[in-house]
Amino acid sequence: MLQEYRIERRLGRGGFSITYPATGEITGYRVVIKENFPEGVALRRESDKFVVDAEPERQKSFDWALNNFLNEARLLACLKHPNIVPITTAFYALGTVYYVMPHIGGQALHEAVPAPDKINGAWLQPILCSLLRALSYLHSRELLHRDIKPNNIIINEEGEPILIDFGTVRAIEGTHTQTKIGTPGYTPLEQWATGSLRGPRTDLYALGATCHRLITGENPPDCNERVLTNPATVLLAGRAELQGRFSRELLSSIDKAFALHPADRWQSAEEWLQALQAPAIPQPAPIAQPA
Repeated sequence: MLQEYRIERRLGRGGFSITYPATGEITGYRVVIKENFPEGVALRRESDKFVVDAEPERQKSFDWALNNFLNEARLLACLKHPNIVPITTAFYALGTVYYVMPHIGGQALHEAVPAPDKINGAWLQPILCSLLRALSYLHSRELLHRDIKPNNIIINEEGEPILIDFGTVRAIEGTHTQTKIGTPGYTPLEQWATGSLRGPRTDLYALGATCHRLITGENPPDCNERVLTNPATVLLAGRAELQGRFSRELLSSIDKAFALHPADRWQSAEEWLQALQAPAIPQPAPIAQPA
């Protein structure tokens, strides 16, 4: 038991936290509880299950992780969007901090996607538009997610995508951050480079990479590898095998988001969303040839 929640099992383990499915003893509601537990810094005492710093000299690292976790909980508590996971409460217990989220039924995006040869634009475009609305909302509050990838998107039982895992979220602030964090294949060059300026187009690259993974069935190439290869090899719009299942406009929009240089990408989620929702430009009728 953890306060009024009955912990069922360990659901996931990250570098800084552990998640557990649980059930409220009074309400019967299923929830997910996230625990601050920085790997290599924290230990769980067997006698009373308290979370403590692994060694006295790790106290500063433990305190940093605790404050970072508290900031994550406070940020999530302020976000109210249907495609962003909410939190219902947060509390101190057993020497650390926890926050509680409603249980989202469904599957991770990479598990919910049809087979690569079955996926089409009718399935992908509504999901992409919902995620762009969520990012537009997040960016309007001067926040970056910084770790968008298939694992961090849940398709719920209604078929809607829910953006989760805000442990890496940071304020945009127009500054050159010194923190290097990300996932190879989904993280753009400027996020790996110390002192580079990040912004909304940083998250849009990761979303473009996510779409690339769904369409091809393969992990997208890392940005550092792409610098040394022909950039055209990752383009989707020219692939004959994708024609008919996806519009050229949708594929081109993903290619633009996945551009190596930030200036070549969509500059905002709203810009990309408007391009996807714009009516198709009618093509002129072919000129009849004289008999």
